[in-house]
Amino acid sequence: MAKFKPGISGNPAGRPKGGRNRSTEQLRDVLRRFIDENIDSLQDEFKHLEPKEKFAAINQMLRHCMPPPMDELMRLSDEDLDKIIERLKAERFSMRSGDTAK
Repeated sequence: MAKFKPGISGNPAGRPKGGRNRSTEQLRDVLRRFIDENIDSLQDEFKHLEPKEKFAAINQMLRHCMPPPMDELMRLSDEDLDKIIERLKAERFSMRSGDTAK
């Protein structure tokens, strides 16, 4: 088997770094259409789920629309997290009150 040098692609004409896989994009389009066409019935079905089932459904959906947690955030202490939360609350309050000064 050929040995490639680090940073040198075995297929320089291949998909660019960060480029989307065509089949993934096609699947996303199919799912978007399905959700758009069935949003009312999906919401009705969701209303009838048990609380545990609702949580599981939301958790599964979030995995597809939010980035995975960053390792750096996982290592923050509770004190650091509290500071971040307080800062975000203060920024949100200042935005609501129209205060744009920092």
